[in-house]
Amino acid sequence: MPFKDNLQRLMDARHWQPVHLAAAVCDIGGQLLPVTIERWLSGECNPHSASIYLVAQALGVTPNDLLLDIDAAQSASSCADNSLPVIEENCKPEGVHA
Repeated sequence: MPFKDNLQRLMDARHWQPVHLAAAVCDIGGQLLPVTIERWLSGECNPHSASIYLVAQALGVTPNDLLLDIDAAQSASSCADNSLPVIEENCKPEGVHA
């Protein structure tokens, strides 16, 4: 499941539209336009890593929840070799403090 599908699934679970996600990002100190979120959802473009971090924070999930193929992750968890890529939850650059 690509980023856009994961984002849509997580927004749908909260009954959010792009304007709601943009407001949630603003609440945590970020800046994101609803039209940008609409472009991600349409597949027209993909977010930068900093935006993924902010969106994950606003949604209360990890960046992995936005980036990983959920179906593949569930299939791989039943295999002996569980070698899915892991994205660090704290993806702020070294030396950056909250």
